[in-house]
Amino acid sequence: MRKMQSLVFVVAAMLTVAACGRHRRDPDYGGSPPSYGEPTYGAPAPAPAYGAPAEGFAVGQRVKVEWKGSWWPAVVMQAQPGQWFVHYENYDHSWDEWVGPARIRAMPAPGVRGVGAHVRVEWKGSWYPAVILQVQNGQFLVHYDGYESSWDEWVGPDRMRDP
Repeated sequence: MRKMQSLVFVVAAMLTVAACGRHRRDPDYGGSPPSYGEPTYGAPAPAPAYGAPAEGFAVGQRVKVEWKGSWWPAVVMQAQPGQWFVHYENYDHSWDEWVGPARIRAMPAPGVRGVGAHVRVEWKGSWYPAVILQVQNGQFLVHYDGYESSWDEWVGPDRMRDP
């Protein structure tokens, strides 16, 4: 039994190493970086009202990077025409990867909350990732990432925080 557990652990470790191999980090290996598709909440997210154009990302700049439908804080480590090598904040360097313009945006200034901004919204004591769809009279219509539009709701700034 112990040998079987060891074998399972070794196989799992090998699969993990293979999943984060060179192809994710090297744009010269197999062409352009992989695309993980559009966010899970439906149509492509509109261009945010904040941030720099994709051409303007510089080495050392803090950015947001889309990965499997959610936006994560990262830092640009290298730049090439039309793609950027990013390091995800608070993650191991094995997650570093090249991303294209559809998956990167400028990090908003703290407290900037406009249409397209990604926020976390408090609901029944827990915080959920969401995107702002509309702003009206100091209230924000939010869509929770990964949930149907029937969960969209108007919230005040007291229930929101930066992601």
